[in-house]
Amino acid sequence: MTSASSVFNHEFFRVKKKGVSPLIATVLLIAFTIAVAGIISVWLTQFTKQQTNLVTTQGNTQVQCGTAGISLRNVQYCSNYISGQIINSGSIGIGNVTITLLYYNASRESWYLQDLVTSLTKSSTCCGNLSMSPGSIYSFNFSIGGTNYDIVRVTTNCTTTRVSDEATVENGRIALAC
Repeated sequence: MTSASSVFNHEFFRVKKKGVSPLIATVLLIAFTIAVAGIISVWLTQFTKQQTNLVTTQGNTQVQCGTAGISLRNVQYCSNYISGQIINSGSIGIGNVTITLLYYNASRESWYLQDLVTSLTKSSTCCGNLSMSPGSIYSFNFSIGGTNYDIVRVTTNCTTTRVSDEATVENGRIALAC
């Protein structure tokens, strides 16, 4: 004979433990996998489009700037003034032309060139408006802060292909015009 407490504990309150059926578990696992794959594919598609657009833009700039050119000519120094000519030697228009003076003490001074119709001026604040069509020549004559400069460099908006030119003191390209 079994005791009343034993029957009470085991027969009436027997909890049947059930797990998720194998079919439902398989369906849930497949649904979860498809959801994660969908999220990853949407992200991967957007990432690929973004990178493709970036590479296309950079490639177009490289191709376009591959035919750009700029040069300095007749760079001269006299009495704290530097003068010369900037020439668009390429076959496309260029813009955002900048002149930079590099000094012996490793300091630099940059000017953004602006075309005021009658003259070329310099500005130390961002982004001049000088645009040069192919073959155009602009003369400049600017006062500078000292005589200890080493290099005069001109650059353009085609910085990805380093469209620039330099006139250096060592090579004798900068003449004393006094």
